[in-house]
Amino acid sequence: MADGPKKFRLDFVNAAEDVPGLIRAYGRACNGEFALVLRPPETRGVLVLVRKKEGALFWRGFGQDHPGMPSTSIAAADAVALVKTEQRALGRSRPITLRGQWAGWLHCDAGTPRVELVRKLAAYGTLRVVSDPTAGWTWTVERTEKWFSEPGTDTGKASTLIKAIEAGLARAMGLLGEACSMRDSRRRAAYDTSYAAEHPIKPAREGKDPTDRFAPKTSAPAKAATGGWTRIDGAELPDAEPIARPSRAVKARLKAGGLVHDAGAGSYLGTLVADFGGVSAGGLVFRPAEGGAVFVAAAPAPAARPAAPPAPTHTPAAPPASPGPRKRRTAKETSEPDAAKDKALLDAFSAALAGAMRG
Repeated sequence: MADGPKKFRLDFVNAAEDVPGLIRAYGRACNGEFALVLRPPETRGVLVLVRKKEGALFWRGFGQDHPGMPSTSIAAADAVALVKTEQRALGRSRPITLRGQWAGWLHCDAGTPRVELVRKLAAYGTLRVVSDPTAGWTWTVERTEKWFSEPGTDTGKASTLIKAIEAGLARAMGLLGEACSMRDSRRRAAYDTSYAAEHPIKPAREGKDPTDRFAPKTSAPAKAATGGWTRIDGAELPDAEPIARPSRAVKARLKAGGLVHDAGAGSYLGTLVADFGGVSAGGLVFRPAEGGAVFVAAAPAPAARPAAPPAPTHTPAAPPASPGPRKRRTAKETSEPDAAKDKALLDAFSAALAGAMRG
């Protein structure tokens, strides 16, 4: 579950129980955050991993509780609910007879989860149980060298965690018993009732639930913005084709939404390849340089072209009427006006001459 080996401490609900009823862990690895819940008595468990790009994935086991790499998709909100659900109805407490308490880690080795449980049963004996994603659990009993005994070890495999613990404890009692009596590996109050009345067994102190911190960020609901833009907080940039030279209509749409695009400063402007945020493919997508939100808007309508002038309707003018052949005047038609005109001139001249002679 991680690019490099990492390990995260396990949390136990009453780590003093011989068989832990609930184990959980939380951490950040493999470009995301994860939460683990195991319930050994019921042989079931859940491991959830949430990444920004891939989203949430989970592994869930019933009848087998060796965690595997999460591979089934799930919504981030449902992943959180699943982790919470797996911790409910824990039931009654279980027997506490062994000395010591459980401790352990969730190892993340190059994308593979590995759970390790350790319990010191005596000053010279330890039980270790380790998961294998493909082969259940392996238990190992280790007896250190003391002045009264030689070092010793034994190991075995089991299909579930509870079977591994039971098999390991059974072998530990034999291996440790070869060196000393049971009083060093068992709590006296577990088999001495009079002693238990004065010194009752107390459950282990419990810490805070680490999975409470498992709250992956989800994309906030879309919020309407001005200028036809819709703001989506926490969303990753969707698939889009960058716009190298925005048109006047795109620039106007940015200005209407109060958005400033500067590719040199790190902002992004493009067209959607697929539907996103309620906007169809081909719409605009904008991400400011500081990130944190994505803005989407419908593509602006293409600029209307000016209407073409109406085609001229040419109506050929009627040709001028050709003058007909001139009608020649007869001698009679022309002589009558000329005779009248001549007579008027003569009369005028005669009157003027008579006036001059009288004067």
